[in-house]
Amino acid sequence: MGGFILRSPRNYNLAGSTKSASVLEIMQGGVVTYTLTLTNAGNLDHPAVTVTDTLPLSMTYLGDSLAWSAGQGTYADGTVSWTGPVSLKQLTTITYRARVDALAPAGESITNTVSIDDGLNPLLERWA
Repeated sequence: MGGFILRSPRNYNLAGSTKSASVLEIMQGGVVTYTLTLTNAGNLDHPAVTVTDTLPLSMTYLGDSLAWSAGQGTYADGTVSWTGPVSLKQLTTITYRARVDALAPAGESITNTVSIDDGLNPLLERWA
C-alpha cells in the first residue's frame, strides 16, 4: 500500500520581531535611537516584508539617520518605511534617530508603534 508525506505549509513567522528605544526616560530636546529587529522563525525565507513606523507628534526624525541591514528604507512626512527580505538565518535590523520636541509636556508618555506586514499573516505591531 502506497502513501505520502504531509509537509508543513510554507510560512513566515515574524512574531519574535522586536522594537526598542535607546532610553526609557528623556528630556525635551533629547535624542532617542529606535531599533527594529526582524526575525523569521518560519520555514521559508521571506522575500518582501513591509514595515511602517509613523513617528508620534512629539518626535522629529533626524535626517539621514535611517539605516538597515537588508532591503530598502525611506523617510517621508513623519513615516519611516522599509521593504525587504527577512531570512531564516540572519536578523534584519532597522535603526533611526528622532528628537523629542522642545515643547513636549514633561511627564508625557511617548509610545512609538511600528506595523510589520508579511502579506500572509495578521499585521504585527511592536511598541517602544
